[in-house]
Amino acid sequence: MGREDQIHRWLQQSRRLRVGDCRVDLSLNEVHRGDETTRLTPKAAGVLEVLLFICGQPASRERLLAEVWRGECPTDDVVTQVIGELRRAFGDDPRTAAYIRTIPRVGYALVAAVTEADERPVTSVELPAAPEPFVASTKPAQAGRWLALAAILLLLAVGLLRFWPDGDRRALPEASNVVLASGAAVSGTELPAPREVPVSYLRGREEMPNASPDGSLVAFSAQPDPDGPRRVYIQAMDGGTPRPVSVVDVDSEGAPVFSPDGRKLVFQRVRGEDCQFVVASVLGGDEQEIGPCYPWVMTHVDWTPDSRSLLLPRMPEEGADRVLLHVWHLDDGRIEPLDYSWDANSNDVQARYSPDGQRIAFRRGVMPNSDLFVMNADGSNQRQITHFGAAMPGFDWSSDGRWLLFASDHDGSMRLWRIDPDSGELRATGVRNVYWPDSARLRDVLVFTRGQASSDVAEVDVDGELDATPRLVSQSSRGDSLPSYAPDGERIAFVSRRLGEAGIFVRDQGGVRNIALHGDAEVDKPIWSADGRWLAYVVGGGSGRLFLADVAAARTREVTPAGYSASRPVFSADGRELVFGARADANRHADLWQLDIASGHMRRLTDNGGIFPQRLADGTLVYLESNAGDGWRRLASEGAAADLDLDGIGFWNRDAWQATDDGIVALISAEPFGLYRHAWGAGDWQLIEPLDYKRFGEFQFSLSPDGRRLSFTEVREWNGDVFRIEGVL
Repeated sequence: MGREDQIHRWLQQSRRLRVGDCRVDLSLNEVHRGDETTRLTPKAAGVLEVLLFICGQPASRERLLAEVWRGECPTDDVVTQVIGELRRAFGDDPRTAAYIRTIPRVGYALVAAVTEADERPVTSVELPAAPEPFVASTKPAQAGRWLALAAILLLLAVGLLRFWPDGDRRALPEASNVVLASGAAVSGTELPAPREVPVSYLRGREEMPNASPDGSLVAFSAQPDPDGPRRVYIQAMDGGTPRPVSVVDVDSEGAPVFSPDGRKLVFQRVRGEDCQFVVASVLGGDEQEIGPCYPWVMTHVDWTPDSRSLLLPRMPEEGADRVLLHVWHLDDGRIEPLDYSWDANSNDVQARYSPDGQRIAFRRGVMPNSDLFVMNADGSNQRQITHFGAAMPGFDWSSDGRWLLFASDHDGSMRLWRIDPDSGELRATGVRNVYWPDSARLRDVLVFTRGQASSDVAEVDVDGELDATPRLVSQSSRGDSLPSYAPDGERIAFVSRRLGEAGIFVRDQGGVRNIALHGDAEVDKPIWSADGRWLAYVVGGGSGRLFLADVAAARTREVTPAGYSASRPVFSADGRELVFGARADANRHADLWQLDIASGHMRRLTDNGGIFPQRLADGTLVYLESNAGDGWRRLASEGAAADLDLDGIGFWNRDAWQATDDGIVALISAEPFGLYRHAWGAGDWQLIEPLDYKRFGEFQFSLSPDGRRLSFTEVREWNGDVFRIEGVL
């Protein structure tokens, strides 16, 4: 392997290198020089990555502006300022230029030796000492209109807050799970960034785009009138005025898909408590509601090659308690399971026929525990082609059927990837912040959604009354989210991008303090230790790196066990251990593991699944069995697990509950939508606080220790557009 290929592989895999005498971690935008750590601005990290990528060759000022400040209008001196920032981080004297050399009238070159970093750089911090022992001071109606609307508005696009970088981190609740870190090897260099062209300009958020087979049209859902319904629109790929497919009275429509003959669209429609699949003429006018869909979760649909049937995931009428692929014959209404090998511990949630109709690619596992599989159209010869266990908001075949193009965050941030389903060759593309990619079958054009969301941390009193205007706990133009009350009930930790990159912040009586910054990576909800001294949290979306932060000193260190990808943890009562979910061996489900922070020793706690653990004062763990929202369980300190046998939790609200000594409180979609409590041992769910679901940027919350206040991520504004790229992937 040549020197350039080695550096490119390090950049695309570990993102950690040794440059001269310094260690560089591009996943965290950090330069470690001796005992000193410098966190780079995103632009400085971008310039450094360009210099590393071209392996000692000079980069002109024009190239740096084009690659790092693309689409912006920077001042003339921004490159000079960033080069100065990098030199200060490396301790480089421009007179000797041991790291970055200025080449007059040419540009800048990185001249220091570049090797692979042998160890993971961390910020120096003491491990937590053992604190003092800590002691914590009727069924709802079936999902109806509230649930249907909440599902369509908040689950329609998996991007929303969770994945769009200028807001919080999540909207579709396919939330933090854990997997073993693995995946296909990245081959060659990153594919060049193609020209991206905006397609739609409607107000608000445009979602789930789908290209017509000939690439002349694009369909998507949008809500240009905030007081009107979300509808499906069709627009010319090269521009023009979008037109709604239907004008009937609805609450919401979404997820359109063109038939292979280009004559029809199938999409999903919610009206009141009813959800229906609709087949409509692309030319308008003629439409038919063909059968029911699930109002509480988006169903990903594809057409069979003859345009006469639909391929879709659904629960079988008997047998497996999992979502499997089915074929819906539109001529006679028959729905029958596809004959293929399925996994009893996972769900098959999205499938696409290849352009020639000979193969099917499908996504197995609820995000962020998804991987891609390929099989023949008759269900034979099934093969797994990725091993990421990551968030994958959308995939499709290239128009020639040679590649699969998919969005994934397995390397820490969401971008578009290309993989050869036969050889497994994987290439990163230069297309970032991309969701729901879709290719035309007869033209080399791909459409996708890109957007941003802004949010604040809000708070309401839990007094049984609907608050018209929640109090703002924190706000910024970049978006605050994922609040977490400290055990003292006075401080709140949260995630924010107010400094231009994702980080952990704490609001106390003195104001808001930054605890840590992590570049463009995903940052999950911070969790407090029982004594309020420490925060534990996960960085990296599909890569799942576990961090521990000393709140008073604002110092962090990474404690991820080697070979594991972490999800949201919980501290032991004495603060010496962390419990979180992890997938081991060949299993597709996560189990609970316990990490001894000081020694790094891992101990398995469950073998039938486990995520989202929470701890009661007596040491008992309460958790869910699966990432799909199945089964509340209670794990006693001696290791015995028991089924809590509680209704009310499902896919959409699997991360919207909190265990207390008195029982479980959860967001429940009943009449009214709100916060409900279920006492331990007996009784039904009881409403304790009605809430406005439209304010929630994600279905998560934090309840204060005294139970009197509830904080959550409040949506301020959603924006998103459809883009297209052509001919280069």
